[in-house]
Amino acid sequence: MTFGCRIFVVPAAFEKSPVTAVYMQPIEGLRLENEQRSPLPYLTLKEFAQQEIPFTKHKARSDKARSLRANCKLMETPDQDLTDFTKCLAIMVEEIKAQKLQIDTIITLGGLGGRFDQIMATVETLFHAQKITDLPVVVIQDRSLAFLLQEGKQHRLNVNTGLEGKWCSLVPVGCPCLTTTSGLKWNLDNQILAFGQLVSTSNTYEDHDPKKGRKPVTVTTDKPLLWSMGIKQL
Repeated sequence: MTFGCRIFVVPAAFEKSPVTAVYMQPIEGLRLENEQRSPLPYLTLKEFAQQEIPFTKHKARSDKARSLRANCKLMETPDQDLTDFTKCLAIMVEEIKAQKLQIDTIITLGGLGGRFDQIMATVETLFHAQKITDLPVVVIQDRSLAFLLQEGKQHRLNVNTGLEGKWCSLVPVGCPCLTTTSGLKWNLDNQILAFGQLVSTSNTYEDHDPKKGRKPVTVTTDKPLLWSMGIKQL
């Protein structure tokens, strides 16, 4: 059976849990609030056998609860070279293929707040993601959204949904990026973005007629380039 859904990855640090969890939710009626998610995840990862998984300590009090817990997969992943987020993503991509699921987006809730090193680990996972899957992997936390633009393409970003905040940015991570944009207040015209040279932070969108709506932002880059933007509270 196939069905359309989005995959939500919730990193361990986001909910102060020892595990990284995955939730699957149908596109129809999609809500991002925590209370709308399934009470138990589809998949959880943990690195060490001695870690306690919070929901395994409680007895199921109903047939529905027992069914949910029976369908929740717990996987130990002792590999220390990759983060739980990266390992979870790779496993979920295999699950998607095995079950022939029709997925349009992988959305990560959390990973952009708290410890700076963990934020950078989230960004690093986005680089792994481009090797793992062709599906877009979007990271959302609070009022920020991040997405890694693939190299060698012209990206067309719809920024007229009404959910956008005021700021946006293009940050080169790892190497310089030859970049051209349109639709921004401060556009780039075949310019190099690089640390120590130029980065496009605290940018915003070009002025527009509210009646006509905002034009899409286009970005062309020769290397992977991190796009981030403000969003309204969901």
